Formats: sequence, C-alpha cells, structure tokens
Amino acid sequence: MITVFYDGKCGLCRREIGYYKRIAPKNTFDWVDITVDRTAVKKLGISYADSLKLFHVQDQKGQLHVGVDGFILIWQQIPGWRLLAKAFEMPFVRPVANKAYDLFAEWRFKRLTHCQIAAQEEKSQEKSGALNPPATSSLPTQNLTQHFEPAEKNNTDYSRSALPEQKQPQPFSRL
Repeated sequence: MITVFYDGKCGLCRREIGYYKRIAPKNTFDWVDITVDRTAVKKLGISYADSLKLFHVQDQKGQLHVGVDGFILIWQQIPGWRLLAKAFEMPFVRPVANKAYDLFAEWRFKRLTHCQIAAQEEKSQEKSGALNPPATSSLPTQNLTQHFEPAEKNNTDYSRSALPEQKQPQPFSRL
C-alpha cells in the first residue's frame, strides 16, 4: 500500500486529497492526515514542520517521494491520470515542475498559521537541543529514502501568543 502524508488543515490540500480518495482504486492508498497523526512522519525521521512544508508519499518498498514525485506516484496509480504522470516525468518538465512546486510550497507554508506554529516550535526545540532535525526541506524534491532517528516528543504551547508578530499594513499615502 502507498502511504500519502497530507496537511489536513490546508483547505487546498484537503480538497485535492479528497478528490484523489474518491477516484483512486480501492486498497491502493493509506491516507494519513499529519495534523491528526504526527507520529507517522516522525517514525520516518521527518520533522512535523518539514512534513507540512513538502508533500511526502511512501511507496510499497518504503521509498519516500517528496513534492512533485509524490504526486507522480499517486497519478501513476489512478486511471485517467497516468498520462499526466508520464508528462511530468519528462526530463524537461520535471525540473520546472519541481521548482514551481518548491516556490508554491514555501509560499503556502509561510501563509498558514499552523505551519508557522510548527516552524516556531521546531526552532525553539533546536535552540534547546531537544531536536536534531533531518532538514528534509533543504533537499531537492526527488525520490528519497531517508533513515533518521525520530525527533523528541514536543510539548509546545499552541496558543495564539506563540505566533510571530504580524506587521500591520501601512495606509497608502499619495506623493
């Protein structure tokens, strides 16, 4: 079975995965909402923040596919989507798709509150020495097999006060 790790608090992600769930062949995928079950990605050595930032899919052999490669793996299993998978596998399409995905993933991660809480939580754990992050977000989006020690359990406060301060927009002034 292919395991798909997705961000269930992201509206776009939730809708896309919901669509795949409806059209995917039965008993092909195990869908894991990482906002509900953080332990699944931690067992793979992926930090919670990195799993929110980049899409992760684990194939039947345990190999991890990150970003566009995760989508390609899903599309290969769904009738009617296999041609799209083939198109994205082309040598001149894949690098452009990876770059576009990386830019989108970074933008999405920066604008979602729960992602920023996870990033701040990870930073505070790094400062305290409680976390040795695998830094999957700095890796290129390609097929990856990762073997890391699981991160420590965190006990971070999820209150609004844990969020970084937001700058207030300045009123427009005419010259």
